[in-house]
Amino acid sequence: MTTDVAEAPSSLARSTKVRFRGARLRRSLFILLEFAGLVLIWHSVVTVLDIEEFLLPGPGAVAETLVEDWRDLLVHARATVTEVAVGYSIAVGFGLTLAVAMVSSRAIERAIYPIIVMLQAIPKVAIAPLLVVWLGFGVAPIIATTALIAFFPITVATIVGLQGIGQNMINLGRVMGLSWVQLFIKIRFPSSLPSVFGGLKVGMTLAVIGAVVGEFIGAEAGLGALILISTSALNTPTTFSAIIIIALIGVLLFWLIEVVERFSIPWHETQAREREKLL
Repeated sequence: MTTDVAEAPSSLARSTKVRFRGARLRRSLFILLEFAGLVLIWHSVVTVLDIEEFLLPGPGAVAETLVEDWRDLLVHARATVTEVAVGYSIAVGFGLTLAVAMVSSRAIERAIYPIIVMLQAIPKVAIAPLLVVWLGFGVAPIIATTALIAFFPITVATIVGLQGIGQNMINLGRVMGLSWVQLFIKIRFPSSLPSVFGGLKVGMTLAVIGAVVGEFIGAEAGLGALILISTSALNTPTTFSAIIIIALIGVLLFWLIEVVERFSIPWHETQAREREKLL
């Protein structure tokens, strides 16, 4: 009897895990079918309207370019990913640090917040040429552009998360004798993680855009530079190949942040709702 009772939860856990994996598999298949449908529509439009390749290449021509020029595309993709990784890391470091400082001090918040908003309102395309003048050609202005674009959503989301904790929780921590540091580590920061990860995911997609924008201004390598070169030569299949790789990089990096989020806050209700949708 005891053995049967002990095996029941284990059997239920295995059943739930199987259902969860099945739901994820169905979701992945749906995404693949959706992508296949888009490719089919693309091919149909090019074929039926008889569009010239230099205007809109078909998926076959783009796939051929991806296969034949994969080494060259990989070199440019590696350069772009490196710029994204460095710029994004800088944005995360400065964004989280500044957010904590602004939440900790009302004077710092009043002094810096308007400046951050003003900088965000300025189009980064307008700043990028100045960064080239100040920092010279190379990866430095590209990384700076990437960091500037990704910085704002990370900072604001972290501030919102840190300030969003209820006053009752703060009072409870103070009653328990927690210091400011202990209150931050044990209550404020864990409670802010859902908002922080939201900012990190938005910042990651913007970091990819920032790297490509920086490469448009002045770069010898990178997918943005490849797009400029191929477009000027009317080599549209290469342009589309670079665009597809940029999209894939953005999706993969976004998914990586989601995986980290899933393991960091499995207890949060957003993760619970996601599991319920899959089940």
